Amino acid sequence: MEKNREVGDRYIQHTLMISNFRVCLTLALRNMPDVNLLFWTRENPQELKDYVYFREGVSQRKLSIVPDGFFGIEDPKGKMYFFLEADRSTMTNTRFLNKMRAYWLWWKQGGQRKRFGIENFRVLTITRSKQRMGNLIKVTRQADDKQSGSYMFWFACEEDFSLTNPQSVLQNVWKVAVVSDEKLHSLLE
Repeated sequence: MEKNREVGDRYIQHTLMISNFRVCLTLALRNMPDVNLLFWTRENPQELKDYVYFREGVSQRKLSIVPDGFFGIEDPKGKMYFFLEADRSTMTNTRFLNKMRAYWLWWKQGGQRKRFGIENFRVLTITRSKQRMGNLIKVTRQADDKQSGSYMFWFACEEDFSLTNPQSVLQNVWKVAVVSDEKLHSLLE
């Protein structure tokens, strides 16, 4: 009974983290007449789940792509697509690296084109703490082929945006997993 309650509580906290991000994003974009939220798709295995296959040594491996959300934004410069990952600090570094590596390989193999008809995307990860965010950024820098990081992977801490100031989700609160880039970025850049 206690174990079921823990799993239920974790699921609820995870869902609230995703919902809080979505509400902040929706409210922030309402104040921008030239920027639109094109769509929002919540985790649904039938709609979002995909796989990437790759060789590792002599064996074939398969990794899942199962984002917590998928959304598109259009501004005067064009359309941008984002996959959302809400990290509640329950995943090991190895598992998280495999998740980010899956996105990288999926992009390299054109999985996003086949599945969603899009060229490029960013993977946004929101975390519970700055310390966890820093750790995941270091881990994610190993996901690309050169292991120097990629502008595909963006990170923010849930304390960086709030319902009292939803516009903050669009501001310079995002860090990228690129070794040579320590500055903060705006979501719409």
